[in-house]
Amino acid sequence: MQNPYSAPQTGDDTSLINPPQMLGVLLYAVGLGSLIGMITSFINGWLGPAYFHYLMNWNDSIIIRAVIQGAIEGAIYGGINGFVLGGVVFFWCGGIANPKVLKRYVLMTAIAVSVIWLVGGILGILLLPMYAKNVLGPPTPFPQHLAHN
Repeated sequence: MQNPYSAPQTGDDTSLINPPQMLGVLLYAVGLGSLIGMITSFINGWLGPAYFHYLMNWNDSIIIRAVIQGAIEGAIYGGINGFVLGGVVFFWCGGIANPKVLKRYVLMTAIAVSVIWLVGGILGILLLPMYAKNVLGPPTPFPQHLAHN
């Protein structure tokens, strides 16, 4: 009889996942989240350094600082994703899982996050002229209410 919790996608029989395997999935999620954070922050720092200059008060090495911050934030969100996935596996499924399948779900989540980030960025770029014209009014050097004193 086939295990009802087996992973038909991989053909592997699924059994209780052991702690080192779950740790591997968690580290995979943290690493993947950190990588996505670094890539997206690099692109953001490259496209819009003024954001980091004015709002974060960074004057030099903006791209490097953005990448470091993106790595840290991405690792945090990847860890949260890994812990949520681990919690679901252990408490809902009774610890029955295939590490390959779990890593695939982490990867699918990372791809979804990246696509959503990309779509949001494209929409932001497309809507910026309308927003600037209708909400911000005529262009000024820098909005005074955002300036650091």
